[in-house]
Amino acid sequence: MLILSNSTSQKAFNGLDALAQAIESHWACGSTSESKSFSRKAIPILFRKLPNIVSGEVEKDELQDFIVASNLAGKAINISKTTSPHAFSYSFTSKYSIPHGQAVWLTLPKIFEIHKNALDRGKENIFNYDAFQKSIDEIINLLGINPMDISNELQEFVLDLGLDCKMEKLGLSTVTSREEIVKKVNLERLQNNPVVLTTENICEIFNL
Repeated sequence: MLILSNSTSQKAFNGLDALAQAIESHWACGSTSESKSFSRKAIPILFRKLPNIVSGEVEKDELQDFIVASNLAGKAINISKTTSPHAFSYSFTSKYSIPHGQAVWLTLPKIFEIHKNALDRGKENIFNYDAFQKSIDEIINLLGINPMDISNELQEFVLDLGLDCKMEKLGLSTVTSREEIVKKVNLERLQNNPVVLTTENICEIFNL
């Protein structure tokens, strides 16, 4: 009943945050076998059911499943902590009032693709390469997305929920404004990222 009482946008914002937590938890440096077991259960439910929940075309048992999956995502992230998409998100919200769940997804699709591409280049700048490779493969399979088009598919997912996922359309139209977000990144969360993001990566994420 609580979910049903929320606006369409609120369902989208909160659902995206839960999904981001489940995804980030699975690849985080701080992940454990327990946190990964939680995120494995949460990811497919959150990804498959969120569009119907946002549209209102959903049964009550699906809402309950979504609550359980969101709770599992919370348990997972409580153990592992968040990574780079969350690290960048806080300034989007504090400076531009972009709702948190949406703010995380302004960078998550590109960061996910950068992670996959980093694996293809080898072990340099990757924390625990073998475990990370397994995690990325698992997340891709759990989501059921094309590993060759990760960023576009995830951006389309957000757009289909009725939200913009381009920072240029949400008040950050200049290079300077986007550079300011980079400078204010939460370093603690960034250090939990399994891939060391290079200057080239940052430029790609923020269109610098």
